[in-house]
Amino acid sequence: MGLAVRISKKYNVRIPFRREYCKKCHVLWIPGKTVRVRTDRKNKRVVYTCLECGHRQYYGYHRKRKA
Repeated sequence: MGLAVRISKKYNVRIPFRREYCKKCHVLWIPGKTVRVRTDRKNKRVVYTCLECGHRQYYGYHRKRKA
């Protein structure tokens, strides 16, 4: 995964799978093996914790309202 990051920086190309690797150590995320996925209902976000380096990434979410 580190090679893909280096190539994307060199040629200024976006990586199509942004949420599938750790931004700090560039490990490909496999839920249960290299990443822990939890929801934080209080702050309405999803927390991805890398099991290799411990880095956390947060992504917000919205619940659908009932009609």
